[in-house]
Amino acid sequence: MWTVLLPPTDVMHGEFSPRMQQRQRRGQRRPFYGWLRTADHPHPLPEANWPVIAGGLLRDEGIRVQPGDRWLRLDPSSATVDINGIRLLAFGEMMRLSADEHLGLRAALQDLVHDAGFELHWSQPERAYLLAGSEAPARVEMIPTAEILGEDLLEYLPGDGRSQDSRRWRLYLTDWQMQLHEHPVNQRRRRNGLPAVNLLWPWEQQQTSLNAVLYEPLPLMSPDADWRAVWTWAGGQAGERPTAAELVAGRVQPGLVDLRDLRRAASLERDWLVPLLEAGSGRLRLVSAEQSIRLGRFDRFKVWR
Repeated sequence: MWTVLLPPTDVMHGEFSPRMQQRQRRGQRRPFYGWLRTADHPHPLPEANWPVIAGGLLRDEGIRVQPGDRWLRLDPSSATVDINGIRLLAFGEMMRLSADEHLGLRAALQDLVHDAGFELHWSQPERAYLLAGSEAPARVEMIPTAEILGEDLLEYLPGDGRSQDSRRWRLYLTDWQMQLHEHPVNQRRRRNGLPAVNLLWPWEQQQTSLNAVLYEPLPLMSPDADWRAVWTWAGGQAGERPTAAELVAGRVQPGLVDLRDLRRAASLERDWLVPLLEAGSGRLRLVSAEQSIRLGRFDRFKVWR
């Protein structure tokens, strides 16, 4: 049986067909208790503050978080000034940094980051990590980059700007931006019509426990690199999401299929749900943030619900 993680209802365009809605009404509804638990917190879905920094560190740098360590994520980003402020346009994989560009930017920032009290780990072009030393500023509120894409960055600068640590963070962001602005890498990117890496956006999470338990160690198939990293960190198997045709053909063992990035209900049903139902002998589990619905092969014959 396949398990499918659906996108939130409020972001989907259109509705499922009456037949699919009927099957969902007649399926077995259960509260959803989540997949991952760490010693300090249950994490039901990716939107619920999964420990992506701990997972990413293990995947990208081969580093497992140790007690007392304070790690931050640093995302190479592109921002532009418009009439309403400073808009974040792209970050991470969207930047498509080449290996040479990545190495050039890393070398230019190494000393600046060290002077700010951090140790820079940047082996992957899409994301970097900072280990805070004793001279680093204290924790202030920092919003993950994915949550502010398209927003005015002036509304999300670290802290309130009144404390000493907030002011230090804002000064670091300015210094790093100035170092990046006229870097030869960005000059070439602008000439080639590519977005300049003119911002490094930092964010951090609360201390994550060192141990995690997957309630259901299903193989994960997801386009979300951060979620795959967390799944692996917690001891599960994770990989890119195959096509629906590959799943139906039986080339991949049943597991958890992450479809949160899809938006059109009609194509999601036609291209994914119906083929997986047929391939699973009429059985499928649909999971959303609110509940889990198990569709059985005989649900369509029920006259109640």
